[in-house]
Amino acid sequence: MDFENKHIEKFIADSFSFRRDEKFHSLEIAGQYRKQLSLAASGRQPGKSNLQRITVLANDDESILLRVFQHRPTTDYWLFLLGNDQYNFDGALLSTSESLRYFLVRDDQEIHIPAEAEVNPVEAPLFLTFPDDRAELSIPELRTSTHTSIEFSQGQKMQVEFEYSSENAAGEPMASLVFTNTGGPGQPGKILIDAPSFSRMAPLYNDRATIRSPQEKIGDSVQLFLYE
Repeated sequence: MDFENKHIEKFIADSFSFRRDEKFHSLEIAGQYRKQLSLAASGRQPGKSNLQRITVLANDDESILLRVFQHRPTTDYWLFLLGNDQYNFDGALLSTSESLRYFLVRDDQEIHIPAEAEVNPVEAPLFLTFPDDRAELSIPELRTSTHTSIEFSQGQKMQVEFEYSSENAAGEPMASLVFTNTGGPGQPGKILIDAPSFSRMAPLYNDRATIRSPQEKIGDSVQLFLYE
C-alpha cells in the first residue's frame, strides 16, 4: 500500500512540476533598477478597474518584467508580462514550487490568480515555463472524421481522436479528445488545451493523454501546447 501511495504521489508531483525557464525576483527591493522600473511604469495600464499595483518582478537578466496588481473587491491577483521581442509568451505557464497549481499566460500577456488559489505572487517564488511545441487543432474537421494526425511547429507528431461520451452530472453532453504521441524530436510529458471557454492539461502516460470536456466548451478550434 505504501508503494502504491508513493507511486500516486510521484505521478501527481510529475504532472504539476514544470521546467523552470525563468525565475523572478523583486526589482523594488534592490533599489538599483531605475531603467527597468521606468520600463514597467511605461507599460500600458491594465484596462481593469479597482486594480492596485503591488510590485514589479523581473527574471535574472531583467529581460522580462512581471507587474503584479491586486483587485481590491475580490483580492484576486492580476499579473502583466513585459518582455523583449525575443519572447513568445503564448502557452507559457507561471507556477510556484509551493503549490500544485499553474497559471496560463493569456494572449494579452496577462495572468489571473484567483484568491481561492491561495497563491501569493509577492511571497511565493515564481517560475515561468515556455512550451516545447505548439499547434492549432480544428474541431469541426475532427468531429467529421473522428480522428486526425497533426504536426506541431517543432515537428512533434500526434494522432488525435474525438469521442462523444455520456452526459455529466449537470446534464451536459461530453466529449473526449484523445492524444497519442506518434514521434518527433521530443518526448512530451504534458499537453495543454486552450479553448475560448476553458483550458485543461493532462499528462501523457505511455504516450497517451485524454482530456474530457463539455462539448460546447471546446469550440471550433483549440490551441495545443506541449511540455516536457
